[in-house]
Amino acid sequence: MRTDAKLAIVQLIHVAAWSSYYTLTREVYSGDPGYLLLLAAAETMPTLAGLVGGVLAERYGYRLVFLLGLAEGIGLASAGLFLYNEKLLLASVAVASLSWSISGPQIYAYTLTYSGQSGESLGVVTAGSTLGWTLGSLAPIVALETGPRTILVAAGASTAIAYLSILSLEGPSKPVARRRHYSGRGAVLPILVLAALSYTGVEIIGSIYMGKLSREAGVHLYSLANMASGLISALVRPLAGRIVDARGPSSILAVALAAYTLYLTCLDVARGPLMALAWVIPLYPFFELSLYKLSSAILGEALGVAAVSASYGITGSILAFSGLAGLGEKSLFYIALASFLSASIMALAVGGWREGGTGGTGWRETSNEA
Repeated sequence: MRTDAKLAIVQLIHVAAWSSYYTLTREVYSGDPGYLLLLAAAETMPTLAGLVGGVLAERYGYRLVFLLGLAEGIGLASAGLFLYNEKLLLASVAVASLSWSISGPQIYAYTLTYSGQSGESLGVVTAGSTLGWTLGSLAPIVALETGPRTILVAAGASTAIAYLSILSLEGPSKPVARRRHYSGRGAVLPILVLAALSYTGVEIIGSIYMGKLSREAGVHLYSLANMASGLISALVRPLAGRIVDARGPSSILAVALAAYTLYLTCLDVARGPLMALAWVIPLYPFFELSLYKLSSAILGEALGVAAVSASYGITGSILAFSGLAGLGEKSLFYIALASFLSASIMALAVGGWREGGTGGTGWRETSNEA
């Protein structure tokens, strides 16, 4: 079996665990929006530590980073044990999120390293992630028989097994940094801002407009639309990766973000079945794969993927402020629209950096010592 296929299975297991956690905690605390806001903060704020994972992988290799991922499994299992203890649940989630931010994104960095930065291979692995999310969304149904705590303890154990499975693979021990002389690590901040702007728009769609979909479509069509969206995304990802490889990450990212402005407008005006139909349009694979490939081409695999994951901390802060400020759906629409437009322009600017004499896309591979 190909390495990317093995990693896709690992990610299916890994992401299914987190999907189970999200669906179950939102169900248990659905009547306490104030606590859900605290829970969201515990999930997103620690992701700023993702940069630490990139530095550790570059200096000490992937093995250490994946060993640290075992703490993620412990944190998720603890979330199951303390599901009904609000303070201990927050602590458990913070541990799991902190560990994920260091270790989880490096699975994608590892994929890019062994595959020579192949967008197609990354597409295969992220397809496993998408299928895992779809599978984990069934957790509330299973919990009717087993109880939610049992599922979350099992999710923690399966997360640990996922990391141990990666450690058993024969692959690269360290990233092969492919970063441009002009940018180097100085490009961390532009990548953070680019990713944070992009994810701000995406997360507004995934929260505010998912809520609108549930109101417009009804429970059955809502569930069907979300499941269909996941399955279509998984099928499209390998093709999206090939297109990113062929056309270049910055141009595809800019186009995908610009397309999101039209997509957002459609979601804002659509009603009923038309909104459900719009919901399954697979823009996200093109956005995510091009963002990861662009960041890793500039910063190197480990630090590039880590910067993208760390940007969630900034996005989480923006959304938390928006929630505390009591912004309405129309205000959030304009925030998302502005985020997508500015990120699209920024993607072209970042991708337009050139080193003299490179031609083409302007990328030049260098070693870790360069």
